[in-house]
Amino acid sequence: MKNLFTLLLSSIFIISSANAQVFWSEDFDTDENFFNWDNEDPSLNNALWTWCEGIAVGPNEFCPSIWDDGLNQQVPFAALTSDNGFITMDSDEVGSLPSNHLSTITTEAIDCLGRSGVGVQFQSHIGVFEVDASTGAIFAVSNNGSDWTDFFPHPELLATSPLPECVDTCRWSSNPLIVDFDISAIADGESEVFLRWQWEGNFEYHWSLDDILVYENNTTGIEQVGDASIGIQISPMPVVGRMDIRLSFADVFETGEIQITNLVGDQIINQRINNNLDQELSIDMDGFASGIYFVSVIADGKVNTKKIILTN
Repeated sequence: MKNLFTLLLSSIFIISSANAQVFWSEDFDTDENFFNWDNEDPSLNNALWTWCEGIAVGPNEFCPSIWDDGLNQQVPFAALTSDNGFITMDSDEVGSLPSNHLSTITTEAIDCLGRSGVGVQFQSHIGVFEVDASTGAIFAVSNNGSDWTDFFPHPELLATSPLPECVDTCRWSSNPLIVDFDISAIADGESEVFLRWQWEGNFEYHWSLDDILVYENNTTGIEQVGDASIGIQISPMPVVGRMDIRLSFADVFETGEIQITNLVGDQIINQRINNNLDQELSIDMDGFASGIYFVSVIADGKVNTKKIILTN
């Protein structure tokens, strides 16, 4: 763990509450900790994760190759601290395989004993060619090393040929994509929590990771707070582009509105809602950056709030 790194990133990305605390972090400024992790390929294709020393154009220093052309649309990893090192799985360097690789990297046990509202954040950049990242690239969490809960960092990223009008569905994710998951249901109060990144692919580009934070007591770890008489259901989750919201009210009300704010409390959307007890609406989030937002519904002074994760 790096204390200076923790203070830097916690102030930039996730800390919007005085109660929030980053208690574990890794920015890969050395390969020492990385080599203590479990680095495996159960497919027996020997497609393993490597440590890249900075953003030098690879494949030297175990860094991925950079194909700077119109077809591949590839640029160096732009994570906050990528210049001091990151980890990568270079599927392109492994080449075409008789069967898909299943490249897996797993942290050592992280002590979450006495912690609550645990969340994890990391910065990611992935490029695919044959296998969709929406299902092939998985982040998973376990509190015993054998039973895993899967999360999908790139739910809309497909292995399709690039088209001029598309961005996140054209082989490459955002660079970097800041991913944040609420893992409190698995991690809270557990003495041994494991994080795992697993990539099924075959002659893809590469998947790079950096700047991993594990934190507690942040409002992003609260799925829904406030007055239970206001029901809020949001889909899809994570939100991609447009979100559908279903509202239900236990009590008749006269005036109501919906507000959407970002992590630092800036209000980005505010609109009136009708006074039906059950209603549905759709809100376009396509123009906003990926990250965490809060949807608050106010009806005659009663408030309920739900967290969303936006992955544009």
